[in-house]
Amino acid sequence: MNQPPVTMLFHAVPAPLRGALAEQGVAAPAYHLLAGDAAMLTGVQLALVGPDPVLPDHLRRWRVAGLRAPVLLLGAGGEDWEVTETLPLPVRLGALLTRLRYYLSLAQGQGGSLIRWGAHEIDAAQKILRFGAREQIMTDKEAAIMLLLAESGQPWSRDDLLREIWGYDATIDTHTLETHIYRLRRKLSELGGGGDIVTTPAGYQLSCA
Repeated sequence: MNQPPVTMLFHAVPAPLRGALAEQGVAAPAYHLLAGDAAMLTGVQLALVGPDPVLPDHLRRWRVAGLRAPVLLLGAGGEDWEVTETLPLPVRLGALLTRLRYYLSLAQGQGGSLIRWGAHEIDAAQKILRFGAREQIMTDKEAAIMLLLAESGQPWSRDDLLREIWGYDATIDTHTLETHIYRLRRKLSELGGGGDIVTTPAGYQLSCA
């Protein structure tokens, strides 16, 4: 990310995860910000918060003090809080990096996250899959699947994809993932370029002919 530095807020993020993110070039201080820190809060462009029993109180104070940045919650139970996105735990590093880079790209004025895979391009903000001048529109879930596969470059098992994309929602149909993979394969075929999602013993993986 060759862009100006982004001011991030890390709160209650486990130390091993902070270390892993730092190794990937994503680092931030462990702020515990209260209402009196309004000047710092207004400069924050992205917040990553971990499990904390009094997190709702922190969030309310931060918002009142001027925090307007996206807030990503590691864990569950934030549906009624002022969080932008919830990432169920345990979270894979590749999945977390994908989401962080997406929001960082927005903070840096790029208007979206562009991930290149071979000669293909994935526009996360517009949910568009491109090959040359050809485009295919993706749904939210399709875009999330493509970003995970492209960002990691590694196979993802069915269980891992269900956990990261749907959070093991008990209401989803057992064939939901397979249906999304089928539709993505069809869109890739219509784009041309030899791109595909292949099934390996370890799971689903992107492939270029």
